[in-house]
Amino acid sequence: MTLSRVTVTGEPLDAIIVGGRANGDGYAGRVTISRCTLLGGTRNVVSATSVIGLTISRSRIAGASGGPGAGIDLEPGGRGSPALDVRFERNRISGDAGPGILLAFSTNAGRLVYGTDVTIARNQIVGNGTSAAAPQRGGIVFNGGQDRGG
Repeated sequence: MTLSRVTVTGEPLDAIIVGGRANGDGYAGRVTISRCTLLGGTRNVVSATSVIGLTISRSRIAGASGGPGAGIDLEPGGRGSPALDVRFERNRISGDAGPGILLAFSTNAGRLVYGTDVTIARNQIVGNGTSAAAPQRGGIVFNGGQDRGG
């Protein structure tokens, strides 16, 4: 699946949701979002759950206003759900209420089991964490999965 040169504006829950909840496999695979303009989301701008082979590149991502309020939220959704072979590169991520990129690798059931090969490269991540009410603020926020369990 390739999404290229698409613009989403306004106040959707998320501008784009990538996930495999309804496909029978339990994950979304081989998804590319490229050269898109994604402005606004009352939760996140991009929410990705259970993915293998997700690439988001050369896109403008801005304006998440709710909670968690991330430009990109990579949240596997469950301890056994995958976050494999993911690339965020050459994007401009700005003006989000919460993190520019949120890697939520700690679930209510424990730390993520299948989370490798996540690459964040050559992005401009500026002016995020604009809301004091956001649960987490920062350019890149990484929850769980740290080496040695920290």
